[in-house]
Amino acid sequence: MPLEHEEAQPQKDSTSTGDQIAANKGGDTGQRLPPASTPPQPPEPPAPHEPAPEQPYKWRRDLKLGIEFLGLTALIVYTVFSILQWAQIRWTNRLTREALNGSNETLRQTTEKMQLQANAMNRLAKATEDANANVIDSDRPWLGSALAIDQDVAVGNNPTVTILFQNSGKRPARVIDIEAQPNLFTIFPKNPPYTLKPNGRQSASFLVPGAGLNLKLKVATDKIDDHLLASLTGAKYFYIYSRIVYIDVRTNVVHHTYSCWKYNFKETPETVKGFLNCPIADGYNDAD
Repeated sequence: MPLEHEEAQPQKDSTSTGDQIAANKGGDTGQRLPPASTPPQPPEPPAPHEPAPEQPYKWRRDLKLGIEFLGLTALIVYTVFSILQWAQIRWTNRLTREALNGSNETLRQTTEKMQLQANAMNRLAKATEDANANVIDSDRPWLGSALAIDQDVAVGNNPTVTILFQNSGKRPARVIDIEAQPNLFTIFPKNPPYTLKPNGRQSASFLVPGAGLNLKLKVATDKIDDHLLASLTGAKYFYIYSRIVYIDVRTNVVHHTYSCWKYNFKETPETVKGFLNCPIADGYNDAD
């Protein structure tokens, strides 16, 4: 019963217990007290709130790590692919450059061969053209001239001079101008005048190969007298000159023949009396 009383009033029992312990220490052992009870302990504080288990968030962390790993893997794959692509492009460019260099060299050699062939063809064409031109030129019309006089230039005579133009070529010629003129010159001029129109000039005509054309001139309008003969044998020389201009009917090229004759009144062992071709120094005789 005492134990029940102590439990009902714990604070009083605690005091009595203390007195009893003091009395026991003083030597009073006549009454045995019950043992002291264990003082009550304060209630334990509530456990701190524990966080929710991490299990629900682990899959997110794993997913993030997986995504990061996939991204890193993709970056590495892309980098390797870019490096391989760059290396392939460089290799392709090198092959292309080598091919172009080879093509350029082949093209240069081919061009040189073609140029050599073209030069050879040009030389052949030029040679053929020259040969054809030579054939054409060799077949062109050629008009020459010759002079004849029926009488000496002497007192009492009235000589007639005949100039013969003949086509010695192989093609016809179309004559577009023909003139002749007697005259007196101390020195034969470079461009002598032509003044005779009615008797010294004829209309244009055609001369086939081998055909000729005659042009007649009177030395004087009447018989030669002493005065006229003195003028012909004076300080000036007596000339007759002519020109004929004609066209090659095939090539339409214009050609000409210039002729000059000088009358020699004195017969010598070196020269005869009559008309002679003008000296080269006079520079008029010409043909093309």
